[in-house]
Amino acid sequence: MTVNLIALRRLEGDNAILLRRYILGLTLVVATAPLDGFLRAGCLLTLDPDDLCEWNIVIRSGERESVGLDADTALDYATDAAAKFGVGTSRTVSFDKALAIKDAEEARKGKKATR
Repeated sequence: MTVNLIALRRLEGDNAILLRRYILGLTLVVATAPLDGFLRAGCLLTLDPDDLCEWNIVIRSGERESVGLDADTALDYATDAAAKFGVGTSRTVSFDKALAIKDAEEARKGKKATR
């Protein structure tokens, strides 16, 4: 599993730092969740119980630094980041393709989105 943080750095806006942390939290939860090893019929991957999971930060120079990360830590971080970002209650909304295209075009021009 590789978590690349470059795209996170490109997120901008009024709450960019909180948004970045929220997205990172979601990413870490997914990255630390148990894997579904089913690839195709008759082919399953399983973890080696004798080989512990290890997380590393890989610096641009290629140096690696070990990081203590597990599913509980990731979930705690994500929950805190979601609360600080201001994630509201879940709701179902209709996707409007025309509005999404308009918002994307306005974003390219530097205008605020319509929603």
